[in-house]
Amino acid sequence: MYERADVEPTLSDDHRLEAAAWAYRQLRRVYQDNGLPRLAQRSYTLEKDARRRLAWDERDYAEGLKLEVSRWVVKYGNSPYRVLLVSLTVIVVSALLYPLTGGIQEIQNGEAITYSLENPDAAPTWWITHVMFKSFYFSVVTFSTLGYGDIQPIGAWARVIASVETILGTLLAALLVFVLARIVTW
Repeated sequence: MYERADVEPTLSDDHRLEAAAWAYRQLRRVYQDNGLPRLAQRSYTLEKDARRRLAWDERDYAEGLKLEVSRWVVKYGNSPYRVLLVSLTVIVVSALLYPLTGGIQEIQNGEAITYSLENPDAAPTWWITHVMFKSFYFSVVTFSTLGYGDIQPIGAWARVIASVETILGTLLAALLVFVLARIVTW
């Protein structure tokens, strides 16, 4: 016999999403108790989807936005692939923005070389490729918070992007660990 932790909601049209969330939560508990992790995980995702839609319907924008971000970034804590995809997106977008917002500077043989694209239409293809390679390298090092010190951002906007990328890299690495641990415990 299974215990009910809360009272079953009424099934009126006003509460249909609340009733769906309740039903999915009950199914998840049954699946967990019976050693069916895939079904428990699926019920959890459906419950969160119902709660997300309910939050938007009730104009609870803070909760709706929180659940929407959770859905897209980690699929409610169930998808390490989404975390990796979001991480790759942050790295690539940042790499594209660095040359356009002041660039990055590298010291080679005591000489400072600045990689930027002030006028991409006039720059030769080899230079754009070289700048993008250096920018991608800097983006990966910044995202992972390694910070070798061989390249630095130039200009206020490039520094802001580097700061935001570092914070996002740290948060997404923590989310990846959370999601992987959550998958193991299902």
